[in-house]
Amino acid sequence: MAIAPSILFVSMMSVYRGFFQGMSNMVPTAISEVVEASGKLIIGYVLAYLLLDKGLHIAASGAVLGVTAGSLMSLIILALIHAKKKKSIYENIEDTKDPAPVKTILKKLLMIAIPVTISASVFTLTNMIDTVLIGRNLDSIKHLISESPVVLYGRYTSKAVVLYNMPPTLVMSLCLALVPAIARAFVVKDTKTVRVTTTQSLKAAYVFALPCAVGLGTLASPILKILFKTDDAALLLQLIAPAVVFVSMVLVTNAILQATGNVLVPVANIFVGGIAKVIINYVLVSNPAININGAPIGTTVCYFIYMFLNLIYIRKVTKADIGINFWIRPLLAAVVMGVVAYFVYGVLNGILGDSFMITIVNFVIAGGCSGIAYLLTLLVFGGVSKEDILSFPKGEKIAEILTKFKLLRG
Repeated sequence: MAIAPSILFVSMMSVYRGFFQGMSNMVPTAISEVVEASGKLIIGYVLAYLLLDKGLHIAASGAVLGVTAGSLMSLIILALIHAKKKKSIYENIEDTKDPAPVKTILKKLLMIAIPVTISASVFTLTNMIDTVLIGRNLDSIKHLISESPVVLYGRYTSKAVVLYNMPPTLVMSLCLALVPAIARAFVVKDTKTVRVTTTQSLKAAYVFALPCAVGLGTLASPILKILFKTDDAALLLQLIAPAVVFVSMVLVTNAILQATGNVLVPVANIFVGGIAKVIINYVLVSNPAININGAPIGTTVCYFIYMFLNLIYIRKVTKADIGINFWIRPLLAAVVMGVVAYFVYGVLNGILGDSFMITIVNFVIAGGCSGIAYLLTLLVFGGVSKEDILSFPKGEKIAEILTKFKLLRG
């Protein structure tokens, strides 16, 4: 009951955000997201605290009411921004003399919205597959494994999956800005802009996701110890870490396909990836020697197939420059990063020990050294070009500094 009104608020809020994003104006979205998050946190926390003496279920309802309140606050902010900018937005837009009938517009919206919604729900769809299959498969072999199926499934979903979901969430911000930019160029048949923007967007996602995946894989144990005080999900996190790259690329490729009008392609491709995931889950999770470790393998293979099929279509439509050098150079830098992280943490752990505070120190040092190694190797190997750097905020200044130290290729 407490969260039900948020469905209305979020739906209306999404219309406002989509309206501004369509004009490549991300500021209202950013402001509303900050307001929404702040409202959820502050109001939810205060209500939970004040209602504690009335019982845990009432206090929990108060916390959830914070979600609704945050959504309402965000909607109000967006409505105010729209009202303030409405005159300037519409004054340069000519009225359509013969607008299409409402039924025609609605039909077109649904033809776009339904496949876009399905492809945007990749996390939900794959999680549904896990929810349905993993529990049943683990239950079928519970007499052959040493731990409870509930414990194994909880370890996977509440630790490994939570951490693997974080980097792709950040990539979503790139996707929001990407769709209107590519759509605009595609409609006016500006093939060069479509190709360059697509290539740079894919590279940005790849270059960002690679170190995240390597970091989660090589430093899985200390990350889990710091966050959960146990590394019992280390192998699960290592197995699902490569999926960070594939999911991030999927999110960007979906946005590109949608921007170029190919809204049904991601739907077909997630269906193929989903079938592979179902088969792998059934075969591996049902194997007592593998059990829950089959779940991250299924997720990784699913998103690799999804990404691969998307990229084939994108290259055909946009002629994006995603040849061998696109993949190999950043990958080599990621390998160097992984080696540095593994050895630096191993040496520090051997010298300083593995108490909780020491683990944090070792992790920070190893993470910092490996991050620097990745950036330097990426520049030396030519994983990013001057053109890529110039597309970033303050790109000219960054390029100037890197050129001065002879770390940037043309």
